Amino acid sequence: MTASIRVASPSAAEVTAELPAELRSSLALLHGADRDLTELTLAMLPFAQRTTLVGLGVMDEASREHADDPVAVTITELGRDVIATCALEGLPAELERAIAELEEARAQRAAGLRADPSQQSTHASTA
Repeated sequence: MTASIRVASPSAAEVTAELPAELRSSLALLHGADRDLTELTLAMLPFAQRTTLVGLGVMDEASREHADDPVAVTITELGRDVIATCALEGLPAELERAIAELEEARAQRAAGLRADPSQQSTHASTA
């Protein structure tokens, strides 16, 4: 009887943690894109980034017969999970920016209303 060794696959969170921030941001933009668009976009990444993604199991890259042949990649299920993880990772930062923008707009509006009492009465009558 031969014993088989099974190596656990890394989780999407573990793989995402290994990626540079710029690459995580790029992958987050692919969340929700169809498979063809995702694979085309991944194929257009710089060589070093594609090599990193292949090495981490995010995608497979087909060998090319000639150097000028187009790059063909296939995204893996882990790759889809990594893209989703990258998108979720960026969500808190996007929400924080949106909240900050809303708070700034509210403060500017409140300052404008205090400076011009006629706007307050107009605003109050329309409310």
